[in-house]
Amino acid sequence: MTQLIKTILVDDDQDYLASMTALLASEGFEVFPFTSFREMNKVIHEINPHILILDVSLPHESAFEVLPTLRKETNFGLILASGTRNLEFRVEGLERGADVYLTKPIDIRELKATIHSLYERLYAQNTGQWILNERLLSLLSPEGRSHDLTENECHFLNLLFKAKGEPVDKEKILEALGRNTSPFEEGYLHTLLSRLRKKVSIEGEELPIKTIRNIGYSFHGDTRIE
Repeated sequence: MTQLIKTILVDDDQDYLASMTALLASEGFEVFPFTSFREMNKVIHEINPHILILDVSLPHESAFEVLPTLRKETNFGLILASGTRNLEFRVEGLERGADVYLTKPIDIRELKATIHSLYERLYAQNTGQWILNERLLSLLSPEGRSHDLTENECHFLNLLFKAKGEPVDKEKILEALGRNTSPFEEGYLHTLLSRLRKKVSIEGEELPIKTIRNIGYSFHGDTRIE
């Protein structure tokens, strides 16, 4: 089972806090909501979160003042959330130790991707495996680099991973992706694979997928599906 990403969310807007807590929980995160930094700080070491999302403008509390201490005493990911697009705020927050600065309103898809990316950058280890996470639509390389996937890219890799190095017929792949099994549609698979290779090569890695002429494709490497 994939480890739940423990996420602390601090915001004095109770409606916003409740809404974001519910959304993040529905996406599979373990969420701990607080309305003040002081309240959260009492139990932060007990929770030992992976990620802290901190509102910049808490009443009687300055996120900028507590950031240096948090950065010095903890190693979890720090995300600042703010309703202002002020560049000086953004720069100051990053200089004081925040990993990411997001501007409200924050789309849940952006927040999910940010948490996931930050978590894997901070905690991913070199497993020697290619790990396909179907829930998060991501591919983690043996070097610990995360690559976002489309649904069809994920389905494509799922078929190859399950084949354990054996070739998978093009027709079977096309059917699984809801495409027609015609020679014309084979061009779609070439394009899909080309985009996948490009995503991985940007990080200096090579996707170990082989094209088996007149048959299909195979994935060569140690793999796992989560």
